[in-house]
Amino acid sequence: KEAGYRILSQATGPDGASGWLAAFSGAAVSEERAGDYITRLTKHDPDVWVIELESATGAHPFPGKLLE
Repeated sequence: KEAGYRILSQATGPDGASGWLAAFSGAAVSEERAGDYITRLTKHDPDVWVIELESATGAHPFPGKLLE
């Protein structure tokens, strides 16, 4: 079974603190769907940074909470 992909974008919460906003309502998506999203994103903003991380737990090492 293929692992799912989650896409997070840095955002600012209502309290002014930095956090992370999940694309696709936070759901894991296929590699193809994630790739299509990133392709559209980089066409819109060619200076965007895309960092791929592998995590068995789905956690990321960056400070800030997941915003909903």
